[in-house]
Amino acid sequence: MTKAISYILAAIGVVALGLAYLEPISGLTTEGNRAIGLTIFAATWWVAELIPGPLTSILIPVLAILYIGTDIPTAMGGFLVPAIWFFLGASMMMTAVTKTGLGDRIGTRLSAGGRITSIRSLVLMSFTLGIVFGPILPSLVAKYMVAVPIYIGILKKLGVKARSKEAAWALMSLAIGMRTSALIVLNGDVLNIVTAGLLGVHRGQTVSWGEFLSAFGPPAAAWTMLSLLLLLLLSPRTKFPKPIQHSSLATPLGANEKKALIVLGAGIIIWGLDFIHKIDPSWIAVLLGIVFFLPRVGVLSGKDLNKLDYGIFIYGGGALSLSFILLSSGVAVLLSDAIASLGGNLDTFTAFIIFSILTSLVHFGMTGVATASIVQPISMQFFSSVGANPILGAATAIVGNAWFIFPYQLIPTMIILRSGWVAMDDWIKITVTWAIVSMAILPLLYYGWLMFIL
Repeated sequence: MTKAISYILAAIGVVALGLAYLEPISGLTTEGNRAIGLTIFAATWWVAELIPGPLTSILIPVLAILYIGTDIPTAMGGFLVPAIWFFLGASMMMTAVTKTGLGDRIGTRLSAGGRITSIRSLVLMSFTLGIVFGPILPSLVAKYMVAVPIYIGILKKLGVKARSKEAAWALMSLAIGMRTSALIVLNGDVLNIVTAGLLGVHRGQTVSWGEFLSAFGPPAAAWTMLSLLLLLLLSPRTKFPKPIQHSSLATPLGANEKKALIVLGAGIIIWGLDFIHKIDPSWIAVLLGIVFFLPRVGVLSGKDLNKLDYGIFIYGGGALSLSFILLSSGVAVLLSDAIASLGGNLDTFTAFIIFSILTSLVHFGMTGVATASIVQPISMQFFSSVGANPILGAATAIVGNAWFIFPYQLIPTMIILRSGWVAMDDWIKITVTWAIVSMAILPLLYYGWLMFIL
């Protein structure tokens, strides 16, 4: 995005604040008008990226207090949602996996599991890495940070040139494989955590690890397999002249790697048993993160605190706070009623499709976390108002944010873009077909499954 476009978008956001101050929407309260202005401001500034996304997010509760007059508990409500603390725990876990070299070992061992003879070998490995890393690295950024260097190293050994079609297929299959499989488990992606957090706030009951898996895991798993088959079908049949034959290196695990593996394994088991102990998965993540700092048991020290990703904590907390503001100001109810009146007596399937499309359209302009924070409160309010389960509204947030075409739609994909190995035209050629198929299939997969289990 050029600087000129960024400045224009930022200016639109500021103008929106000014116009909303004049209360242009009759029938809506002063707080409601200004909440809409704040929403437009947040959306445009997230996209413009004149300042980092987390700083835009922290502006949301500050402006809500000073500009709208929102009370502090509501304005800061996003930071009180347990799901946001998952980010902090996940960051500690990610730091431990990275520092010990465990993540790199897993990725390298998987890549060494067989002969890499063709592009299709790399496509298959991409999805395997995604599934394995899903519950271990609870962040797409962490997964990409570990896997992208491994892939680039493989491409160099194969003699593949940067910005070639072969490089594009290898790295874009990695991006898609990581994306699809990340939506299977709660701790697989930030979008899952935000979606679950919003759903928990709306219905007054937290979403457990097991509940998320049973509600959203099967359609995400089906989509992962369909995406794999699609990429295997579309990818070139290029065979490498000198395929890499990895030797089976049986280097033993280091002491810190063993500790990290034991803690992570215990965490996965504890998450899976939350239907018994009823502890919110976010607090389990924080506890696991603290364990990594314990003397003798852990692998991190006080010096590692500056390596944690506090930005994602601020980003998510501010974004979720916007949802609290939309709900408390009456905007979510107003927009939900407006959609209902425009559509007449919408059946749940038609409404599900409409909100999935609406989320997809907003997702064209911003990341999944920001999109979910804006649209999901409205969709959940709508389904609740017609007597349907609000989980349908949460599902449309996942459906509309699950795919991507452009790199800016997901923060982690920027890692691939900045590597310089994929040309933008090749990027779009690969993702557009997959995205179109995804937008057509995902609503059917999620709606069909939820209607089956609800």
